[in-house]
Amino acid sequence: MITDAKSRGRIAFFRHLPTLELLMKRMKSVGTVLFVIVFCCMAGDCPGGAIIGGGETGGSDRDFSALPRLFISTGRASVAALDSPGSLEGMPAINELLKTEDGEVEEVESVAVNGIGNLIAMISFAEISRTREIRVYRDAAAIDGEQTPVRVVSGDATRLNGSIGGLSMDMKLDKQRDILYVFIAREREAGEDNLRRDELREILVFEGTSQASFNGNIAPNRVIDLGELSQVGFMAVDSANNTIYVASNRNRRILAFDNASTLEGTPAPDRIIDNEGFGTTFLGQGSELLFQAIAADGTDTLYLYTANNRLFVIENASTLDSENAPVELLIPLVPNEIGFENFTPQDVYVDGNGTAYVMGGPDLNPIPPNITVLVFDDIKSQSGGIVSDRWFRIDINEFVRPEAIRIAE
Repeated sequence: MITDAKSRGRIAFFRHLPTLELLMKRMKSVGTVLFVIVFCCMAGDCPGGAIIGGGETGGSDRDFSALPRLFISTGRASVAALDSPGSLEGMPAINELLKTEDGEVEEVESVAVNGIGNLIAMISFAEISRTREIRVYRDAAAIDGEQTPVRVVSGDATRLNGSIGGLSMDMKLDKQRDILYVFIAREREAGEDNLRRDELREILVFEGTSQASFNGNIAPNRVIDLGELSQVGFMAVDSANNTIYVASNRNRRILAFDNASTLEGTPAPDRIIDNEGFGTTFLGQGSELLFQAIAADGTDTLYLYTANNRLFVIENASTLDSENAPVELLIPLVPNEIGFENFTPQDVYVDGNGTAYVMGGPDLNPIPPNITVLVFDDIKSQSGGIVSDRWFRIDINEFVRPEAIRIAE
């Protein structure tokens, strides 16, 4: 029995082929175009993103390169969107605020915008299993209010159910190849009972986020098993060099995996980037330099951000394989108007102009609640203790923990 919607559509089409054939002989060129559209839709692939029986791709017609948009995801089921990030300063109004669900039970741990302008959100549920799901919203240029996603990736086959643990994860998009990388902890297997679950890491690789097939209980196209890595790790994707960088707190180093778009199984890193400035895992020997985030800027430069507000700039990353790789240590200075107690480091993003956006938030519930972003122009020219060229704070009227900062550009 045929149960697939596309197959049923094609069978129905061919059953009526003689009638349609006769009709087509009587139709002119406009009719020919209509015929092609009808055939495509009956097969399940309609022009314009309307997918019969398979969800929707959606997509934005907004030119983000002409008007970049900044997104901040939070621990209270929200994504804040702000336009023209290059000129943000002070206390700007939020252009749009997406509430994904009840803020008491969901967190938006990460966001990305794909090549057709879909907003992709990684959702975590406030339960012991820490199950995740990926939601796709039609138009990243219009996310205001409570919207229904056009596609949702969830279920056991995704490897997002119950196996991630309660510690950090990361999600990055190779926009050029339309590949989504999700960095998680995995379940222990037979013979691994002596290891903590959160120390076993893997990267789930999902291809085609702009396609209708990126929907439902689907398996990753590939799985990269990193084995025993560390409780906390973060990932950067360098599209230009097709490389994944994994920052591991276990031994304070960065692992580089080349040919990322075809990688699977249990690969050894192609290169290892290390520096004594990264600190060690031993108390009193730099242990306060816990890795907090890592980002790539598209110009072969990495930015490693730590929990005590240190920012390492690593240029020519694709050429480095060294225990003493050259790095530049920067110390972003928190303005007095903000107060160091209100700035706990969380994430960093560097745009195509070389402007760094360093994001933090308070540990305790302040009045008023807010998220702060320090902005540094031409970050690669900076050295030592650096003063922000400007800063801005956003207030979404409740205490939230900032999760991720991204710019669609």
